[in-house]
Amino acid sequence: MSGTSHPSKNPPAIWFDAVGLRRKHRDILQGISWQLPAQGVGAILGPNGSGKSTLLRMATGYIWPTSGSVWIGGRQVGSFPVVELRKDVSIVEGTFVEPFYHAMSTLEVVATGLLGKLVVAYDALTPTQWERAARTANMVGLARQLDQPYRTLSTGERMRALLARGMMAKPTLLILDECTNGLDLPGREAFLATVEALCRLPDRPAVLVITHYAEELPACVEQILLLNQRGCVGAQGLPAAVMTSENFSAAYNWPITIRSDGGRYVGEARRADWVASLRGG
Repeated sequence: MSGTSHPSKNPPAIWFDAVGLRRKHRDILQGISWQLPAQGVGAILGPNGSGKSTLLRMATGYIWPTSGSVWIGGRQVGSFPVVELRKDVSIVEGTFVEPFYHAMSTLEVVATGLLGKLVVAYDALTPTQWERAARTANMVGLARQLDQPYRTLSTGERMRALLARGMMAKPTLLILDECTNGLDLPGREAFLATVEALCRLPDRPAVLVITHYAEELPACVEQILLLNQRGCVGAQGLPAAVMTSENFSAAYNWPITIRSDGGRYVGEARRADWVASLRGG
């Protein structure tokens, strides 16, 4: 598609248009075409090295494709200032739990999402803004922890605080990058239930979940992109079409069984062949 703006009156929240990336004579990504509608809920899955993080960095303007183009909200990335792009896209990362000043409260951490900073000490927020931060924290189940030091929260509570922080800027696209890594089972399920509640809000952003694991998909996911080890599309479309044992076994190059469980998915990687190979059999 030519031009730098999408002709549709309701353009997709994100669109990878024949995206490729080549580095040092090696193809990292090859011909990725996939889009997520405005206010849609999607997911990108795939093994280590399949290009999930590369697509994330492209969507936020940190790296550029060597072929194809990336579109956010109907505008081609690279055709408008990166600072505008990063107002439209919020990222919540599973590794981003520790960077705040040790004395900051949960409410203060959530409020930093309005500023795009890690502190609020040098910016005067209005009472209305503080009230919105408190409502957003309450929305993720942290009403009782508003004044509690953020550093004393459990890891699961911190991730929900970061989810609230990501919502504060009212993005058009909210990216959740491996947010349940390191959470125990109750923490993971609380986080995913919070995401599902968020996806029921009428004014929600589009939500894009990036993960390795079928179990980490919230039940509200509507569109899935599965990458394979070659950086190509392994499968894409509705969850029922993508989340199959055949697709995952091919994408991960390993015997994998996928089963559906009440709108969620469970994956099992059979290890007998690997154990046999270690034994020389």
